[in-house]
Amino acid sequence: MKKTLILLLGLLLFFNQNIIAQNTMQEDSLSPNYWIDKAAKQHALIQKETPVSEKKEYLDNIFAYSKKALFLDSLEAYKSVIYNQLSNISTLYIFVGVEYFNNGDYKQALDAFEKNIEILSPTLLDQVNPMVYLNAAVTAEKLKDYDKALGFYQKKLKITPTDVAAYMGLLHMYKRKGENEKYLYLVQKGVLLYPNKKMQFYGELLNYNMEKTAWDKALYYADTILAIDTTNDKVYYLRAYIYQEKNQIKKANENYKKALLYNSDNIDALYNLSTNLYNECVDILTQKNTDKKDIKSKLIYLESNLEQLQKKIKKDVQIDQMLENVQLQLGKKK
Repeated sequence: MKKTLILLLGLLLFFNQNIIAQNTMQEDSLSPNYWIDKAAKQHALIQKETPVSEKKEYLDNIFAYSKKALFLDSLEAYKSVIYNQLSNISTLYIFVGVEYFNNGDYKQALDAFEKNIEILSPTLLDQVNPMVYLNAAVTAEKLKDYDKALGFYQKKLKITPTDVAAYMGLLHMYKRKGENEKYLYLVQKGVLLYPNKKMQFYGELLNYNMEKTAWDKALYYADTILAIDTTNDKVYYLRAYIYQEKNQIKKANENYKKALLYNSDNIDALYNLSTNLYNECVDILTQKNTDKKDIKSKLIYLESNLEQLQKKIKKDVQIDQMLENVQLQLGKKK
């Protein structure tokens, strides 16, 4: 009986101690200092060599603990300490976000950037770095979350309205969403807002109209750009392509040659020009009653172009075949 009584007293003592410990823990967890200490211990675990996934986990814990501390700190006695912890991790979130982005993990990267924005939003520290909005926008774009990206671009522009990169990002989101009227409105507005960057916006209008096969409008913007930037080989190539689509081969070739004049490494221009010239030579040689007096000079020029292409594009069957046929006509091969 005594042994049973002693055992019961021991069990009661054990349960009482457990209850007291639980009550003490519950009381501690209601103290801001409890969560501040937990956050500090997590912060101590973050080292330079810590894998990015672990860093992110520690940062998320610190953020959660700091928010609990803020909630419990009704008298704001620990406000400066908590804000200091948050300020420290806000910068680390940027580094972690960039690391995730470079590793191709855009979901975790975006979460890190969003945590930074949440910490530094008006409800907390009120000092968001505008570049983080741009980072978040680009990352959301990678995830094809165009609505979210659009929102971040808008916030970036609200802080720095002169940021052309953010403005271009914004109008591209409308294009990705298929809202072409808003896209075109912003492009045309951009010419007025950013006169020093108007060439970028003319380029947008040129590409847009080419995508829509609106060749005359596209030609207008190509002409507009080349009136200002007279040595732009890429736009000469695009203008040549437009003329090609309009079946104006002579004008197309003139522009391919212009593109090559300003950039001899423009392979697309050289390829298309060579193909056009080859077809022209074939027509001259195969059609009766055609003036063949300039055919040799045309073949020699074409041979030179095809030899350049052969050096730049290895093992292209079509180029090899065209060159062989040209050299046969010139009597260099039997």
